Amino acid sequence: MFFLVTCICFSQGKVSEVTYKVKGVINIDENTKENVKNLLSDVFKEMETLEFVLLFNKTESIFYEKINMSSDQNKGSLLPTIGQTMSFTGKLYTNKNTGLMLRQKPLSSNLFIIESSISDIKWSLTNETKKISNYTCFKATAIDTIETVKGSKSIAVIAWYAPSLPFAYGPANYLTLPGLILELQNDKILFYADKIELDKISNDNLVIPPSKGKLVSKKEYNEIEKNGFEKYKQYIKN
Repeated sequence: MFFLVTCICFSQGKVSEVTYKVKGVINIDENTKENVKNLLSDVFKEMETLEFVLLFNKTESIFYEKINMSSDQNKGSLLPTIGQTMSFTGKLYTNKNTGLMLRQKPLSSNLFIIESSISDIKWSLTNETKKISNYTCFKATAIDTIETVKGSKSIAVIAWYAPSLPFAYGPANYLTLPGLILELQNDKILFYADKIELDKISNDNLVIPPSKGKLVSKKEYNEIEKNGFEKYKQYIKN
């Protein structure tokens, strides 16, 4: 009954908003080198200042970082950049009707729009539950394959989704579960919902695909990124 009432209450012209925060979940133990331990500790502290916004209606979503002013202490530091790179950079738009996914992402001094299809992640659903923001959430797991400058890499993903919020959205490209994802661990990063505002904005113009940047396929972008990394390695050697 609650599921049906929730569906009815969400009108076509409304946009919902979820604010996610993020933290690092790398295990720093006594065997970790002191300089690495200090760097990770500083990066994780900076990461906790990041906020990400998910806006969605019935068919579209957009996910991006909410811009916050860095502390004066870290001005000119690489810590904010490292924290953003480890979590998420750019904007991600999805359209469930067309299956389109567009990722606007900066690389060096250039801006790209990476066109692909909504990721077909093979989720394994479980009966394990926990409460998040008063919603009963179920655990789902998956193995996701991502492309890095060093090649393909498989990472473990753990998601907690709320079936009573019947929207197949979540942080970044993690979608298609039978409920809104309120917590997600992606390898060594944890996204968690800090604020949930349902059906709050009567303005579909907020959920629009990014338009600035060079349009490329995912394969083309991966090649550009790898080539840039190889040139950087050569530059460092010289």
